[in-house]
Amino acid sequence: MNKQTTSDFDSAATFAVPVDLIDIISNIGTLNFPDSLLEVVHRLVGVDFVACYRLSDYRLLEVASAASPECRLSRAMRANVHEVKRHLATAGDSVRIRVIQPITSVAGAGRPSSAEDDCETVLVYARLNTAGICMKLLRRAGREALDADRMPELERVAALLLTIISRHTELFEQKSDLTPALASREMIEDCVVNMSKLSRREREVCSRILHGLSSCAIADDLGIGKESVMTYRKRAYSRLGIASQRELLMWYLDAWNAWVNTGMRSGEAEAEAA
Repeated sequence: MNKQTTSDFDSAATFAVPVDLIDIISNIGTLNFPDSLLEVVHRLVGVDFVACYRLSDYRLLEVASAASPECRLSRAMRANVHEVKRHLATAGDSVRIRVIQPITSVAGAGRPSSAEDDCETVLVYARLNTAGICMKLLRRAGREALDADRMPELERVAALLLTIISRHTELFEQKSDLTPALASREMIEDCVVNMSKLSRREREVCSRILHGLSSCAIADDLGIGKESVMTYRKRAYSRLGIASQRELLMWYLDAWNAWVNTGMRSGEAEAEAA
């Protein structure tokens, strides 16, 4: 058996929004949410992996997860939800923090099946409204144990973090189907036209990047030089406040959801009315 300790506390006094949570709040419902959550909890207590779950009607849904670049925990360890299910099944309104020590730290215990799985697990959970919300943190062996000096830092924001995760979960479940988002270049360009203030050439270049064309292919398609493609790309990235193709994709998927839920549907309604 793993060694477990549990902390219960009055969460009402922790509900003021700390400055260090502003960034994660601004990322609720976006693709940046898992990484911003990881950054916050890593800064608080030092973690290698974070995952968030919602239990409702006996269905457990993972709504966010992120791992640090140096994380060496096995895929099986990250995906293990046995403890999450067990504790959420009995969760109450009060926030609870359960620390499960590595098997090797328990006197008389043998080595785990993999050194990768020799880690401390921290569960922060409670029932919010009608659903159980849990944040699972994994801390690899070698980190200082989550002792009495560090626990207050986690307790200070635990209730607010679960509320933030709950809100992200609501938006996560409302997300539109992204399957059509990259289905055609025309659809991509329509979205970029409606959701940005880019110039015509900047839109054309970004749309083709999102559709998977290389710089040379974009140049051939538009009848311009490769250097011009790179210039338009640089200008577009600057206007959008991004710096990479990955960030362009993240921006586009968020824009697609907003477009589908507002602009495009409004346009379709007007077309039907006409």
